[in-house]
Parts: sequence; C-alpha cells; structure tokens
Amino acid sequence: MNTTHAPFVYIVEGETTLRDALQNLLESVGLQALAAADIEAVLTSYQPNRPGCLLLGIQIPGGNDLSIQQRLRDQGIDMPVIIITAHSDVSLAVTAMKQGALDFIEKPFNDQLLLDCVHHAIVEDTSRRQTHAR
Repeated sequence: MNTTHAPFVYIVEGETTLRDALQNLLESVGLQALAAADIEAVLTSYQPNRPGCLLLGIQIPGGNDLSIQQRLRDQGIDMPVIIITAHSDVSLAVTAMKQGALDFIEKPFNDQLLLDCVHHAIVEDTSRRQTHAR
C-alpha cells in the first residue's frame, strides 16, 4: 500500500496512558497514527491528501469543550471526528453531533467498538473525498 495515501488517524487525548494505548491499538491493526496531548500537533502535521479521522478526547488541555471541531473547520481540515469522553450526557452528545462529530464513545469502551468506529470514519472520509473529486 502506498503510505502517502494510506489512512491516518490523529489522536488528541490529554490522558497519557489512554493516548498511548489508543496509538498502540490502532498500530496493532496496521493503521498509522499520531498521538498528541493537544490540537496543535494535528494542525501542524495534518496531511490533507490522506484519508483518516480524529479521535478527540473532550477533556484535553486548551480545549475542554467542542470548539476544537470548529477550529479544525476554520483551518480547512474536514475529517470525521470521533469524540471520546468519560463524562457524557445527552446534551454533550447532541452538541458534538451538531458540530459535526461522526461518533461519540464513552469511556471505558470496548477496543473492537473503537476500531469499528475508526474504520467507519475512514470509509466515510474516503467516500467524501471521492465525491469531492468528482
């Protein structure tokens, strides 16, 4: 597979142990991933030609709300976002979805559920890109 167009998963999670575990899980199934504690790493390393998604922990430094999704759009970064949170409620989930989140996962979560969500997000992003290219 050409790695310049291979799917790429960005992970933004403030909790180091979880961030590392997520990266290890994704890499264990052959996905390339970048794990960071804040959104700045995504903004500086985003590769627009590669399909992918963002796993976004809500409780992260510099962004304890969902404004990060808007910030990504403002930077021209339009990729599926999967929200991960330990503190969910209906209003948070609704807000996340209204702001464009593709999925919403509550901690603790099943690894297979997370992988299924990531693969769905990559398929969604690939489809969006194909539609846009036409």
